[in-house]
Amino acid sequence: MELNILIVVATPLEAQRLPVLPHSRLIVSGIGAVNAALSTQQALLEQKADLVLSVGIAGAYPKSGLELGDVIVSSRLVYAGLGVQNDSRVEALGFPIAEGIFQTLPVWQHAQAFAKAAQLEYGVMTTLETVTTDLTRASGIERQFEARAEAMEGAGIAQAALRFAVPTLEIRAISNMVGDRQNWQIKTALGQLETKLEQHWNRLLEFLSQS
Repeated sequence: MELNILIVVATPLEAQRLPVLPHSRLIVSGIGAVNAALSTQQALLEQKADLVLSVGIAGAYPKSGLELGDVIVSSRLVYAGLGVQNDSRVEALGFPIAEGIFQTLPVWQHAQAFAKAAQLEYGVMTTLETVTTDLTRASGIERQFEARAEAMEGAGIAQAALRFAVPTLEIRAISNMVGDRQNWQIKTALGQLETKLEQHWNRLLEFLSQS
């Protein structure tokens, strides 16, 4: 079976640092969930895919246990900014974004097995349209969703892919700690992301062939 993986990154910088990966095609969506969703939809209309990967950098929540340069695989994707702000919680509205889905989108069925086999970090990743700088808000999001990292595109990509019945996975490298605007390590994170994707790409393909 000829596999086809669509890789979506937000910026040209992230695209430039990715290795050439077999059975994949790469698009640059622009930042944010809306850009990511529209670009994913267009790419899937042009050519079907067996898996959509949201790839890039992310911020780690304070109690996540993650360090700069760690690479994490998503267990769930959460629209953490979609809903009603109620003190430190973001409550879901009564209107689903897809059938049975309000804030949390599912990921590829082999996500956990792949993360374990590749010895990568694993956990909930949130999608927000703004970078979180307030530690009180960050702690609320982390606690409510049991989140480990945040980025700006994953849930939008997953929502678009869901309409085509294509599974989604987010793989990101930690470039900063949420709330810290001074000590970003983007080059280090992208270097680690490149290395881990090269090392474990064939393993990912093996799991995908079992789907």
